Amino acid sequence: MQVFFVTILKETNARWLPVHAANAAAILQNAGLSNLDFSLLDLSFDEAAQSKKTPAELLSDSVYRQYAKNGKKQKIAVIFSLFSWNVAESLLCAEKIKEKAAKNGVNAGDLTFIAMGENVSARFECSKNVPAGDDLAVFDFLIAGEAETACLNLVKELLACEAGEKNAKSSVKNRIRFGIEENLEKLPSPWLGKVIDPVTYNGAVLQLSRAGAAPRNIPVPRIEKELEIFARKRVPDVFVLDDNFGANKDRALQFLRLFGKKLGGAHFCFNLNAQSIDKQLAAGLAQLACSLQIEFNNARNIDRKAFSKKIAVLNDFDLAFGFNLVYGAPNDTLPSFKESVDFALSLYPNNLEFCRFNAVNGSRNYQNAQKAGLKIENKPPYFVQHAPTFSSGDLVKAEHLAFACDVFYSCGRAVGWFLPVLQPLRIKPSQFLTDFAEWQRCNNCAQNTGFNPNFCSHQELERMQLSFLQFKYEEKHLSYAIPAMADMVRLNGALARLWGEGEESVLELSYNPEDIMSPEAANILAFVDQACMEDCKIRTFIGDDGPDFEFL
Repeated sequence: MQVFFVTILKETNARWLPVHAANAAAILQNAGLSNLDFSLLDLSFDEAAQSKKTPAELLSDSVYRQYAKNGKKQKIAVIFSLFSWNVAESLLCAEKIKEKAAKNGVNAGDLTFIAMGENVSARFECSKNVPAGDDLAVFDFLIAGEAETACLNLVKELLACEAGEKNAKSSVKNRIRFGIEENLEKLPSPWLGKVIDPVTYNGAVLQLSRAGAAPRNIPVPRIEKELEIFARKRVPDVFVLDDNFGANKDRALQFLRLFGKKLGGAHFCFNLNAQSIDKQLAAGLAQLACSLQIEFNNARNIDRKAFSKKIAVLNDFDLAFGFNLVYGAPNDTLPSFKESVDFALSLYPNNLEFCRFNAVNGSRNYQNAQKAGLKIENKPPYFVQHAPTFSSGDLVKAEHLAFACDVFYSCGRAVGWFLPVLQPLRIKPSQFLTDFAEWQRCNNCAQNTGFNPNFCSHQELERMQLSFLQFKYEEKHLSYAIPAMADMVRLNGALARLWGEGEESVLELSYNPEDIMSPEAANILAFVDQACMEDCKIRTFIGDDGPDFEFL
């Protein structure tokens, strides 16, 4: 039997690696089953876009190409890992594999489709029955919960059918399989078993624990060995998978020391709860090259003063962090979403990541959404369509605002200058970004045009930023401050490219760069009144102490 683990990834980076599939594949490998070959096949949306094809087209081609390579003699099991962002494309991929198999004479009984992953598990949070309107009918089997052992047992049953020349779909019972909480002491590592290679992905995911009835920890000796592999392979980026990192302070600090010792040259990314932040944890994190992603609830539902104090600790230690924001949740409104954006940006995050509220039928989120009167799509990605407090029109406005923020602020690396540059305009960040969204629509670079900031260089985005800022400054009769504003944007952008890509720049500025980087420049209008213009040409470069510049 040939088993294909297929995963459509959200993005091409260490955070979105196919570890769910790799964990299931590792237990198959560890079982030493005969007459079994398995492959991991994955592709991100942005990788597919670069080839001007869809992930479904490319992955279905890969599955059939590998099957044909082996002589088309074995039965096939295709196992998809489903998440909210890839369900629709995974369904298309399964249908395309089915079509290719039928066109090439493959017996339908020799092809089995299996689905596992967070989206499958969510469907059975409130009941063990398939929710009404089952949109996963293309899959012969569904695995809910932790999938490793359940996947192994199902594959064993399919292999038994193959040996007895039976039709798996009619012989193997129980379409829905429920995974057990795995014993992490015995679970094999996909990294140690070479099921997945960090070199292929230029990054790795390091899992420290799993949630459940009670949190369970991955054994430290296994983690140490995985870190040693990452060090040998010079892995540049590691995403730490631990929902409760920092909750146990001693354990978190122990790991931070271990990461520094074993893999000090890598960049680590952590998901962090703001409640766990204190000076001791921040000091430990500051010893690593790292970034943090922090859940950010509706600004009207949090203690802003307490939250601001926690984030101030991160800024005191010069730690890079971003926020995750959801809009359209029960009781959320467009004004409260804008308020959340304004509050979040006031704390100087490096990035904001947005998601429209979504909930699949059968999940607790769906149940709560129904009680609150939300209308949810009955097809993937199961987004909220409208709510008593958030109309469909307002949801579209929120989506445009979120995309504008992603382009201008996050991808535009604007954290260093965004608030000072907005101050003379006397405008809230959310309104500025709403205006930018309208500017995008007028300039054919809105989301519905297919514009993707991830496919643009930072310099291209910077030109877009400066064009819009010049328009806003002129609108407010602030033309005299444009040279100082532009110098601040361009100098910070050049330094950001030095940090990010090691890219040197040559800039012609209207003010002395030391003045532009001084605290006085944070108040642009006062700076323009007091500072002398000093036309100059500089080159940015990486010096002994980091980014630097010299006059030309």
